Amino acid sequence: MGDKYLKPDGEYYEVQRFNRILIALIIGILLLVSWYSFYLQIIAGIPFGNNPAPDFVVILIAAVFGILFPAFFAVLRLEISVDDRSLRFRFYPVHVNYRETALSEISAAEEVKYRPIMEYGGWGIRFRRNIRAYTIRGNEGVMLTFADGRKILLGSQKADKLLKAIRKK
Repeated sequence: MGDKYLKPDGEYYEVQRFNRILIALIIGILLLVSWYSFYLQIIAGIPFGNNPAPDFVVILIAAVFGILFPAFFAVLRLEISVDDRSLRFRFYPVHVNYRETALSEISAAEEVKYRPIMEYGGWGIRFRRNIRAYTIRGNEGVMLTFADGRKILLGSQKADKLLKAIRKK
């Protein structure tokens, strides 16, 4: 069986998602509380809490934390693709289209270990000085440096394979 990070044509491809158990737990708690408050206040007519919010706020909270937030995290993913000419990535659904750069525009690439919380304040799309980080899980990635000094950190579950794909230019 082949490597799940390489397509048959040799192109590198990786899809990462947040830790499903942890996210499911957090979202599950938010979902239960929002729908419970909706049921109590809107359907049963019993005010929720000591200082109940107006009905429209309860409906809004149920919609956001009971539908939109879980749906957002269900589809959230970091996709990275490298072929013989370019590197493409997107943090879907924040980026609907891929961010693409020619491999020739990358002046340096190195495999790095980082501390997501200490160095970047967590996972996701993060900004630190002249570094833009796209991470979803773990603490490994590839730091890309461009001629103009910009840097991009791409988190990866297989940073060594990603780096090899980038360096084959």
